Amino acid sequence: MYSIVLSTIVTCFKKRQLLPLYTLLLFFQTIFYVIIIIRESLLSPWISLISTIFLLLNIVIVICGYILLILLYRHSVRTIFNRNIPSTCIECIPSFCQHLLMLRPLEIIFRYLTRHLRMLPDVIVLGEVRCGTTTLCHHLTHLDQVYFQGPFCLWDHPEMDHKESFYFVGHYLGYVTPYDYRMCFPLKIEKWWYNHKHLFLPWKTKPKKPFLVFDGCAQYLTSPTAPYLIAEAYHHYTNTSCRPPLLIACIREPISQAISWWRYENAAIIWGQNMGLNEWNLQLRSPNYPPKTILNALHFSSSPFVETRYRDAESLVTYMLRTKSRYIHMPSWAITWPAGQMSVFGRSSKYRTNIEKYERVFESYFKPIRASSPSSISSNDFRFTYLIPTESLSEHLIVHLSSILLTLSHNKFGHDRTLLVEISQSVNVSNVYIRRNATTIPTKNNPLHQYKDVDEDERKILYRLLCEDIKDFQVLVSS
Repeated sequence: MYSIVLSTIVTCFKKRQLLPLYTLLLFFQTIFYVIIIIRESLLSPWISLISTIFLLLNIVIVICGYILLILLYRHSVRTIFNRNIPSTCIECIPSFCQHLLMLRPLEIIFRYLTRHLRMLPDVIVLGEVRCGTTTLCHHLTHLDQVYFQGPFCLWDHPEMDHKESFYFVGHYLGYVTPYDYRMCFPLKIEKWWYNHKHLFLPWKTKPKKPFLVFDGCAQYLTSPTAPYLIAEAYHHYTNTSCRPPLLIACIREPISQAISWWRYENAAIIWGQNMGLNEWNLQLRSPNYPPKTILNALHFSSSPFVETRYRDAESLVTYMLRTKSRYIHMPSWAITWPAGQMSVFGRSSKYRTNIEKYERVFESYFKPIRASSPSSISSNDFRFTYLIPTESLSEHLIVHLSSILLTLSHNKFGHDRTLLVEISQSVNVSNVYIRRNATTIPTKNNPLHQYKDVDEDERKILYRLLCEDIKDFQVLVSS
């Protein structure tokens, strides 16, 4: 146990986690303050006063950081890992240390306090899960011709950091107020400095790269609440000269997508077990959670229990938005997907249904603006959503990136619009075949967990159960 704590502390300092660093600073500040008190007669009163102020300030910062860390830990274990919190402090240590390594409570506090000084993203990659969203976001951030800035992520994880905010799926203690969505994105002054630093640095030429911001949360497309919250976030700050964001939906052949998601969730189950989280939160997720096979998961997702949770979550959010609630907090049963991550089976493959929901919601919010703007450049009939089949992500990546930039040019004005049109005609990507966040395929020597993988008989049953979704997918790809 001591080795776990020690290795966690060392890793935190290597990763430069702010909360452990401030804790160490507080330790040295306390020692310095004690020395000052002992030698007060030999030192200036100003030094004593300044030292006291900084000590008290750091105490407040550290206390607030650990309070938020503990709240985030409890929230994560119960609603994201779907487990009960270990009953004793000793049993909590492995999982708490893992969360200390990953979570960023001080950064969250700072961003919340400066939320009104920040901007909204130009692009939102909605998902779907296991459909190449991480790979697409990687290519966006590595475009040479555009400065694409990713979102802040409360999780310090290589496949999540600077890619997805997790804001509207409730990872921030269930807080999903759309008016504070901006806390996850860069400061407005950062964009201003990027565009105007040549005024103060004469030897620097004016930047020729547009400054754009994106969010890439793959859980948004199937979420029953995210369409309303995202639309409200932009509608609140939109005027006649602004435009809603470009929505991007990555889709994949439904059978492959379902199997990949099943394996991914099984790997997450092992992750939780390795942290010492062994007892499932059945009171929140029902005794049928987690399903033991992929077919069980598919049937669970269409059960009355899950259907009710999804419907109630959507009704709750729409009611709060109609009543103009200033703070919107989602209860545990409504996040991240109502009834847990496994409840998404059979829903995530309904691409047309999920995208059409976004189209209806955004049409109701932004119809006057969209009616007066040029139509978006897309390979489908959707007006707000750009569609990317995962199977064509490598082969036609440059075409998709060019179309995305060209579509974005309709939302910009002046120099930015001209520049985006020009750049869209000369997009270049160094490695179109790169893949991020690939699924681990189980083997006999390295099974994912105690539940079995998908066999051929189950694939045939999946094909029969998802045949309508497969037909819709083929229509979307061919359009």
